[in-house]
Amino acid sequence: MANKGGGDKSKISEIKIICLSGLPRSGSTWLGAILSQNPRFYVTNPQSPFVELLWRNYSLWDEPNWKADFLELQDIKIPYLRKVASSYFKEFTDSPVILDVRRHWHSIKNIEMYADVFGELPKIICPVRNVEEIVASFINLFKRNGRSWGKDSTSGNLFDTPYKLLLESYNSKYRDCLLFVGYEDLIKDAYSLLDRIYEFIGEPLYNHDLNSIMAHEPCVRSDKEYNLSGLHLVSSGIVESITDARDCLSDKQFELLKELNFWKSEQLWH
Repeated sequence: MANKGGGDKSKISEIKIICLSGLPRSGSTWLGAILSQNPRFYVTNPQSPFVELLWRNYSLWDEPNWKADFLELQDIKIPYLRKVASSYFKEFTDSPVILDVRRHWHSIKNIEMYADVFGELPKIICPVRNVEEIVASFINLFKRNGRSWGKDSTSGNLFDTPYKLLLESYNSKYRDCLLFVGYEDLIKDAYSLLDRIYEFIGEPLYNHDLNSIMAHEPCVRSDKEYNLSGLHLVSSGIVESITDARDCLSDKQFELLKELNFWKSEQLWH
């Protein structure tokens, strides 16, 4: 990739940023709660604004109305953006490894931004779940909140956008940046899956205690914004969803949604 910003392209040394992204209703918040047990890790709340903050600083240098003002400053672009990242997370933690949680990390434009700023491709952990089960989970969540689920209920940031972005990246040259974490594997064989995650991110394995995870809602404000209490609820211990997609969907809907599970051809275990 061309060095748009110039400057030193060596890898960032102060902090290591791992991305936790993937599809909604697939266990990403719960996985974040597990990984936060590791004292080397700082796991952000879901909906972390960091990627948006970084993108706005990154893209400003090439915007037509500002580009002329930055012509003589291109050599400091990358060092400046690295300091933005370091300074941002130093406000929250001294941990050397950051797991930043935001669905948009798996977009191609953000993958390329990460590579340009930090001098290496990102490691993006992507929890996924059968789309028919995701939709059924949303239907039940809406029902618990006294709302009716319709064809537009999961549009935008709730489902459509992260799904389309993940599909685009999967079909791009950046597929190897993505580690797909199957919901069923997370529930049924979490320890083996954690081994795979640690291998992927290049960190020494930590002895996690899945039984010590306490139930909590990490994003009460965000849930209120969506008017969906429990959207990011973390259950204590390992609790498999009892949602049966066939109870919520017609046979036609079920079969159509099953066709959207594009990662099924991916070998999730090596």
